[in-house]
Amino acid sequence: MGPTSKNKLSLDYLLDEIRSLKDEYNRYAVYLIFIYLLSLPLIFVLLFVDACLFNLAVPAFALFIPYHVFKEKNFKIIGVVGIVALVILGMTFTAYQVETIYIGRDPEELSSDNLIQGYIDKVHGNVDEDFEFNIIVKQEAYEELIQDNNYTVNVNLSWYVEEEEVAVAEYQMSYVEEVQNKGKRYSVEINDIDEALYEHSFLLTIDKENEDYQEETNTGYGPFTVSRGGLYLTIMAQQASSSIIIFLLFFGFLWWRTGILEKSEKKKREKEKERIKEEMVEESNQKE
Repeated sequence: MGPTSKNKLSLDYLLDEIRSLKDEYNRYAVYLIFIYLLSLPLIFVLLFVDACLFNLAVPAFALFIPYHVFKEKNFKIIGVVGIVALVILGMTFTAYQVETIYIGRDPEELSSDNLIQGYIDKVHGNVDEDFEFNIIVKQEAYEELIQDNNYTVNVNLSWYVEEEEVAVAEYQMSYVEEVQNKGKRYSVEINDIDEALYEHSFLLTIDKENEDYQEETNTGYGPFTVSRGGLYLTIMAQQASSSIIIFLLFFGFLWWRTGILEKSEKKKREKEKERIKEEMVEESNQKE
């Protein structure tokens, strides 16, 4: 294989060929493909670092590739390609986020020192459906902690937002039955919650003379009363709007900076022309 063939297989040759494309629509397609393929690894890295960086890194990437890599100077093409790329990448990013939330979220058993076998009957459902919660208060708790004191058993719901818990509501549970060799089972059905993603935990509160005693289980997923489609549209709208706004800020700054540089270059050229003209006039005068 000769030098010419090797040159045609080089990255520089490929970039030069793309830069030489005259048809705008071909450039649109090429830029979109490159932005999408090169941004995907960045997106998955951001998921493990900080998903919020998506709104900063990806708009900058969508601007950098056509302007710096392909030397595109047509700001109409850069703007259209950037916005379309952000929408497509936002759809991909949102789909991954939504599926990560929903996949594998089955009812799990919750417990603490004196609370066992706490569970929700289902994680996913509609707002008008009943969600049943059950928990067992161990027999040892009655002998060592509760005794003759008043106590309550509650289920707490909190919003699931980016690994943070935001308390929403607390529901008191009712005694159901004695469970042999384990303790007493408590239960409650909830059907008055809003459309959202929730986590739940169980809380035992004992009224003591000196100080109230509280014991809470670990948290479990559910109820999830938002449909995949509804959650997808909500996240997608937020994701796309914020990333596009940041892209437009970057785009506006780049457009302004390029305009300033072009004006500066134009002034330099005009000054150079004037200088050459003056030199020619001076040489002409000297000859005379």
